[in-house]
Formats: sequence, structure tokens, C-alpha cells
Amino acid sequence: MFPSELTIANTALTWAGTTWVQLQGPLPDAPARRRSLLAHEAFHRLRTTLGHPGREKDNAHLDGIEGRTLLQLEWRALAAALRTTTPSVRTRAVEDALVFRRERRTRFPEAAVAEGLLEEHEGLAEYTGVALAVADARGRRALALENLDDAVKRSSFVRSFAYASGPAYGLLLDEAGPRAQGWRARALAGADLGTLLQDALRLGTPEPSPEREARYGGAALRETERERARLAQARAEALRKKLVEGPVLHLPLVRMRIQFNPGELIPLAEHGTVYPGARIVDAWGSLTATSDVLLSSDWKTATVNAPPSGPRDARWEGEGWVLELAPGWRANKGLRPGDLVLQAPEARSPAPQP
Repeated sequence: MFPSELTIANTALTWAGTTWVQLQGPLPDAPARRRSLLAHEAFHRLRTTLGHPGREKDNAHLDGIEGRTLLQLEWRALAAALRTTTPSVRTRAVEDALVFRRERRTRFPEAAVAEGLLEEHEGLAEYTGVALAVADARGRRALALENLDDAVKRSSFVRSFAYASGPAYGLLLDEAGPRAQGWRARALAGADLGTLLQDALRLGTPEPSPEREARYGGAALRETERERARLAQARAEALRKKLVEGPVLHLPLVRMRIQFNPGELIPLAEHGTVYPGARIVDAWGSLTATSDVLLSSDWKTATVNAPPSGPRDARWEGEGWVLELAPGWRANKGLRPGDLVLQAPEARSPAPQP
């Protein structure tokens, strides 16, 4: 029987003193994708056993018009670089990608660190999967191009972008010549993938220009993103009323395990990020949500809408969520009327000494 304290996901997890690779069925039909998935999670397992489980920061800037537009322009330029074997054409496309990348990180000063952490954690893992899944360079490039194509179909890039960027930069570095030698070790130590590729190809730092954006359909892309932003703002306002302004239940995160879809996250500015469906396991039990859960930016609190009534035995149900409580946990009144805060069992008094 699967332990209740674990979540089901594609991940590396430690249980019973051993770090395992866990894969969620059904596995991909394509053999190359199955091998890629296994190698990706094996990368995480090895990094975890070596004491590098990975760190992440919020990438909320990738949910706004400029962040999303510049990221997709970077992806389009990376795809152009992967599709060509002509050195001059590839160099120009890489240069374009790096210009879009630098412009985004200039506009959003926190982006370099936040994006870099996720590229190191998930981007390098996905590159490893792609690099080991296929024997020839052409096949690896085809997988990386699939990742880039799939990435734009996700509703959110906040937590998913590195699955596209990592393999693209990694394969371009593999083919960048002698100056790229040793890039993997430097990337694992925290070096930026874009900087590594720029140095390997001896590229300068050209400025953004309308011509660069025009090469990749920038005008049409911006118009699409404006319409998306309008709809996203309405969605975010509804979530803010539900999970910030309305009555809520706060759950402390102590030793959280979480299962979620990385392509559907919705940032709520300083309040954190909304996960539209997730399963969270912690000291207080397990939360299974088919609707919205707000995780604070510091990952110390999970918030759901307040339930209409109290728990029955150890089971508590609200709109779109079910909470299975561990023994002794209960809810106290929060700071605002209608709010609830989950509380740990009270410490028992020591037995009196004779």
C-alpha cells in the first residue's frame, strides 16, 4: 500500500532512508520521451543524494506582458538556432535570443537570480533527459524543439519555462566548440546558461532593436499577450477576493510535499502563487484540492477558502478541497472574522515527578 505521507508525482523522493526515482503513470508512449523522463528524475535523485536538492524563487514576472513576450521571443530565437546548421545563421539567432534574455532581466532585476535557480534545478535536469534519450544530435535537437513548441501551450510560464530553456541552451552549448568545454560543471555551480553560451561563441552585447523583434513576430505576439493579460487580470482579481479578502483557512507548511501541474500557476503579487489544483502532504495530514490553493511566496503557508462547517471526524471538506487531518490537529479562529488557522496539537505537560 502506498504510504499516505507521500505524494504521487514524477520526482525524486526520500522514503525509508533511501532516495528513489518515482514516475507517475501512464508513462509517455514515445520511447525517447520515456528515457528522457527517467533520466530527468534520475538527475534529481543524484543531486538530492549529493546534497543539492534544488532551490527555487518566484518567477511572477513571467506572468506579465513584457516578461512573457520577451521569454517567447527568446524561445523563438533559440528554436531558429536549433533548426539551422549554418554557423552564421545560428550565431545570429543565438545573439537574438541573448538580447531578449538580457532585456527581460534588465526590466526585472530579480529575474536573473529567480530564473537561474529554476534553470539550474529543472532546466539542467530536462537537458540531461534530452541529451541521454537519443543517440544522435539531430534527434536531441528534435526533442528540444518539441519542448519549445509545448512550452508556449502552457497557460503559465512561472514554474515551467526552464523545461524549454534548459535543453535548448544545453544542446547549443554542446555544439558550441572548444570554448564551451566544461560548461556542465560551471552550470551546476550556478553559472548562467546564457552567459556560458555567449562566452563560448565570443559574442558581444548588442542592443535590442525593432528589427530583432520583427524577425520573430514580435508585434503579433505582443497583441496576443495584451489580450491574455486582460483575461488574466480578471482571473487574478477573482482569486484575490476568494483567497485573500474572503474568509479563508490557513495551513502552516512545516515539511511539505506537493503534487501539482507546473504549467498552470497564477501569481498574486505579494500574496504568493495560486495552484489550480494540488495535493499537499504535511504534518497536519493531507490536502487534496481540485480548485485553488494559495501558497505564500516563502512557502510557509497554504490557504484555501474557508469551509462552510467544521470537520467530521478527521475529514474536512470545503469548496474544491478535502482535508484529512492528522490526530490532534484543529482549527482556531484567525485574525479576521471568518478566518481559521490550523493549529498543531498542544504540547503535553510533563508527568509529575514523585
